[in-house]
Amino acid sequence: MSFGKIADIQTISPPGSNVELYYWYTEIPAVIEGTICDIECTGLDPDTESLTAIGFVRWNKLSVFVLKSGEDSDFRAWAIKKLRYNPRPYVAYNRRFESRWLETRFDRDVQPKKYQAKDRVGGNEHHGYTNPAIKIDHLGDLIHNGDVGSAGPMTIMKHLIQDMYTELALYVTLAYEVRWGNPIMPEFEEGA
Repeated sequence: MSFGKIADIQTISPPGSNVELYYWYTEIPAVIEGTICDIECTGLDPDTESLTAIGFVRWNKLSVFVLKSGEDSDFRAWAIKKLRYNPRPYVAYNRRFESRWLETRFDRDVQPKKYQAKDRVGGNEHHGYTNPAIKIDHLGDLIHNGDVGSAGPMTIMKHLIQDMYTELALYVTLAYEVRWGNPIMPEFEEGA
C-alpha cells in the first residue's frame, strides 16, 4: 500500500466544471463505511463567504481538493455533486456546518463535545492518540480574516489533511464504541 506525500499534489480540471483544483490523495490502512467529509471556507456564512477546499475519506482513500482557479459557485456546485456521488452515511466533525455549506443532510457527527475545536481533540487524554498529520497554527485566523492569500493553497491543503486525519481517528474510535459497546470516549455526545 502506498501513502501519498504533500509533494504528490496534482492540478486537475474536473470534466463539466469551470474550476481548476489542486488534488492530493493517499490510501489509508482501513476501509471506511460511508464517507467522512470536511471543508475549509473563508467564513461561517455560505451566502456571503467562499468554499476553498473539500476533503473526503471513502473506502480506503483520503482525497483533498483545493480551489486553484475558477468561481466559488462553480467549485461549490462541483463539491456538492462529488459528495452526493459518495456512499452514505455522510459523516462530518460538525454535521450542521457541512450540511449548510453543501446543501446535503449529514448523518453523523464525530465531534467529541459540542463546539469543541478540532485542535483541542488530538492530544486529549481521553482519546489516547495524537494527530499524526502536519500541524498548521493560525490557519483559521488567516482564512476568517479574509487573508487566504497569505495562507496559500498549500497551507490550506495541509490544514485540511490534518483535519481529515483527526476526523478519521474519531470515526474509528466511534465505530469501535458502537460495535463492541466498550466506550473508549465516555464523554462522546451524538450530534443533535
